[in-house]
Amino acid sequence: LVFLLQGYLGPLATMEMKLTSKRPAAFYTRVLKDFLCGSKDKDAVDELTISALGNALSTAVMVALQIERDGIGKIMDVQTNYLKMDSTMSPQISIKMRQLGGSSERALPVGKHAMQGERSYMEDRVVACALSKGLFAAVYDGHVGEAAAEFCAVELHELLREKLCDSQDCQVALVDSFREANEMFLKTKTEDTSGTTACVLL
Repeated sequence: LVFLLQGYLGPLATMEMKLTSKRPAAFYTRVLKDFLCGSKDKDAVDELTISALGNALSTAVMVALQIERDGIGKIMDVQTNYLKMDSTMSPQISIKMRQLGGSSERALPVGKHAMQGERSYMEDRVVACALSKGLFAAVYDGHVGEAAAEFCAVELHELLREKLCDSQDCQVALVDSFREANEMFLKTKTEDTSGTTACVLL
C-alpha cells in the first residue's frame, strides 16, 4: 500500500490509496474503513482516492462498492485513463470516496474490550462491523484453542453478508451462515481441536 498526502490539510488530509492485485479486495476494504472511520489513534479522513492499474481495476471497484454498501463512504467521482508503461498502455482508474459523516448516514461507533486472563494466548475473538441490514456484533468464546474462534471471526460475517443479499429473512440467513461456517471449519486441515460458542447481534 502506498499512501500519498495530497497537500497538507491537517489531520483530515485527502489521501490516495494505490491498490495492486497482490492483495484481496477484503484486505483493502478493511484498510479503507479504518481511514474513513478513524480510531482512537488516528483521526478519520474526509476524502480518500482509490487508484489502480491494469489487473487491479476490478479490485478497486469492488472495494468502493463494498464501502458504499456498508454505509461508510460514498463514491463522489470516477475517472479512467490510460498510462504508458514501457511499450504498452495500461488502463487506470481513480475513485474518489467521501466519508459519510452524518448520524443518519453512518453506523454508530463501536468499542470492544477483551481480557486474556492467565493463558499464554487469547482464545476469544470480538467482531463488530456494518452489514446491509445494520450492525453485526459477535463474541466468539473459544475452547481448547483459538482456531475455531479465529475462523468464525474472519468468515462468519462475510458468509452472512453474502446471504443477506439473497434473502430478506435475517434469521434464515444467520442460521445458514452458522451451518456453512461449521462445515467449512471441519474441512480445514489443522491439528487444532478447538471449538467456540458464539453470541451474535444483528
